[in-house]
Amino acid sequence: MINISPSIASSNLLDIKNEIKKVEDFNSYTLHIDIEDGNFVPNITFGIKLINMIREQTKINISYHLMVTNPLFWIYELPLRDNDIVFAHVESYQYPKYIVNSIKNRGANAGIVFNPATSIEQYKYLVSVCENIMIMTSEPDKDGEYFIDDMTDKILIAQKLQFKNIWVDGGIDKNRIETLNKIGVSNFIVGRYFFNNDFK
Repeated sequence: MINISPSIASSNLLDIKNEIKKVEDFNSYTLHIDIEDGNFVPNITFGIKLINMIREQTKINISYHLMVTNPLFWIYELPLRDNDIVFAHVESYQYPKYIVNSIKNRGANAGIVFNPATSIEQYKYLVSVCENIMIMTSEPDKDGEYFIDDMTDKILIAQKLQFKNIWVDGGIDKNRIETLNKIGVSNFIVGRYFFNNDFK
């Protein structure tokens, strides 16, 4: 199985209604929203007002990626619906299990995210409480971001630790999807490659 979640931050934001329709017409797994605060990562993307407008515009499930220094604020402000997914970085909070439980208390599915430099093994204790894990396969918010080949090893470690629902994000194109799907990855965040190409 291959689940594609287009990242709306990579779309033409001046034409966001039609870009959302493109995501819906593709029968995407989720609409992916990267929330970046200019602190945890250099870029700034969406505020709550625009996120609420996006949520009202579509019935598709949304996966939120909190690339922020204060994930708890966003967890309690997001317009969550059943089957939405909220991903928070383990690097952003000292007690990630508390973050996972906070997401679940809002009725959403929980996910944790690992930057390329972060080891997974010390977070094995989250396997039983977290439905999703996202591995960043490139550095965030850099021009011409490329897939880091060493992240394949991290994917295999996550599988060995029995993490479920492994997602990958960063430098993902069709060839990379085919390669990673062969080793068991099903969930792919696709940004520029989806919106800048005739993705089929």
